[in-house]
Amino acid sequence: MESPESYFKSRIVCDEIVTSDVDNEPASPDSTSPSPSSPHAELATCDVDVISTIRDQETPAPSSATQEENGGASSAPVAELPYNYTRLWGLGTLNVFADWMIMKILRLLAAEDLVQLSLVSRAFYIYSDENDLWKDLCIRKHAGDFRYKGTWRRTTLLPKEKDIPTPYQKIPVPGFHSDYLYSKWYRGNVSMAHFSELPKDLPPHLQVPRRSGLTVNEFIEEYVKPNKPVILTDVVTQWPAWKEKSWTREALIKRFPDTPFRVDQTDDAGQKLNMTLSDYFQYCSQTQDEDPIYVFCPLYGDRAPKLLEDYEVPPYFPEDFFSLMGSERPFYRWVVIGGPRSGSPFHLDPFKTSAWNALLVGRKRWVIYPPNQVPPSGVDVDEDEDTGEIDYTGEDPIVWFLEHYPLIKNRDVSQHPIECILEEGEIIYVPTNWWHMVFNLTETVAVTQNFCDSHNFEDVYKDLAKDKEFKKGVYLFSEKMLMMRPDLMAKVTLPKSYWKKKEKYRIRELEKREELRRQEEEKQATVEETEWNESAFWRVPPSLDDLDEEEREALKNTKVHVPPLSLPSSSSESESESDSDSDDTTSGDSGSGSESQSESESESNTESHD
Repeated sequence: MESPESYFKSRIVCDEIVTSDVDNEPASPDSTSPSPSSPHAELATCDVDVISTIRDQETPAPSSATQEENGGASSAPVAELPYNYTRLWGLGTLNVFADWMIMKILRLLAAEDLVQLSLVSRAFYIYSDENDLWKDLCIRKHAGDFRYKGTWRRTTLLPKEKDIPTPYQKIPVPGFHSDYLYSKWYRGNVSMAHFSELPKDLPPHLQVPRRSGLTVNEFIEEYVKPNKPVILTDVVTQWPAWKEKSWTREALIKRFPDTPFRVDQTDDAGQKLNMTLSDYFQYCSQTQDEDPIYVFCPLYGDRAPKLLEDYEVPPYFPEDFFSLMGSERPFYRWVVIGGPRSGSPFHLDPFKTSAWNALLVGRKRWVIYPPNQVPPSGVDVDEDEDTGEIDYTGEDPIVWFLEHYPLIKNRDVSQHPIECILEEGEIIYVPTNWWHMVFNLTETVAVTQNFCDSHNFEDVYKDLAKDKEFKKGVYLFSEKMLMMRPDLMAKVTLPKSYWKKKEKYRIRELEKREELRRQEEEKQATVEETEWNESAFWRVPPSLDDLDEEEREALKNTKVHVPPLSLPSSSSESESESDSDSDDTTSGDSGSGSESQSESESESNTESHD
């Protein structure tokens, strides 16, 4: 396999040759030609009649050696085979499209369609077998629940529990050339030995220094305040994870056999996938992807909590203001696992925080740029004119090292990046606003954490205040910082979102207080009414509807005697009359007795009526 330098030169030479050939070749007026700078531009200028004539021929022209073997007999004259004839014959009218366009079309097909398409011709067999096509189909079908089987096509079509021990059979296809497909294949198969060492002529000031035995004050004065990166060699070696070797491949699979870990691969909806470590390490050991899947899993309480016991935050980073947010705090610590060729493209850490990255297994190559330089080559920056938010995308690490890194050797020293290779048991400090890219040279396991402290607070707060989806977090963070560190808050301007949120919370607090006051008044009124109703002087007699049948009958049979009201004089006369009547009754005749009985019955009837 050619070296990256040869690959880089061949790409340049190939582009120059194709461009010059296309410039000297007249284009068909009826065809739409791609850009002359495209490696496949010459395919669009081929004569359709010539292609049809060549396709009608059953066999290619025999070579001179074949004629000699046949006794010198020459066959009928046959047109010379054109360049890339297998592609021309196999694609038909689609040959006018560049390879990347064909791949874009094939991405619209289902797995069954790709299998059938591979039987059409050798050219379609090559295109329909391309790994990225089947990777998308596999993710769409299985999400993160798959067992890699050497190729994405096998992984998609075969059940997870089934495997084929035979090696993947390769079919030779002569007469086919594709610079596009070759570049993808090369990036997925190039030896990592070409990147495993820094350039021998790299001066020391362009390398990240290694230090040990630093005190906290020395670290702050020499690296935090000047905003410079550094590698610490005596921190990780004190952790339980290092001493007990509990973060190796075998140990992690044994400790967390079924725990899902988040990877950087997304589905069609943009959601991150989860994989078990057993499935992921199986994928790492066999994949030939140019940009392999990368475990980048946030660490929090309910996901592998035992990992949090295996390390501790280095004493050089005592401040962590984001901890004031509590449950509103964004993700800030991750376990990072990746195979060779995996990594992170150039980026700035979220909210322009600083970070430390500790490596427990493997080797990582770092390329970093200081804040005073423009974004590195290969990084596209897009700034929103209305909001001022900046979005950027970078090339995959393997692409950057093959196609951009050779160019920086000719740059001025001041524009050259700072590099280092992080070894096992080391930790790197990356200050705020430093562009950095990470390239895994071997299988790696690391832990990283972002933080906000006194030295990067202004940059972090300004970037945090721009985040539209984090308004509640900004308000809570601001409130806590105003109480804890008013000196730092005096250096920044509170955003409009803070004041809007504060006014909203103020109104909500007033409404809450008013509701509590109203509830208290209602409660007090209820208590007073209850006390009044229960008073002995104000009892409401029960209604007849509230009584049962027995109580009603008892009430009906109850006789209530109400004595008549009379004056005292009348009362004396009644008593004298009563005495005289008694005398008459005792000594009188029968007529008087009957009259007395009649009066007695009358009184009895009156009492009953009352």
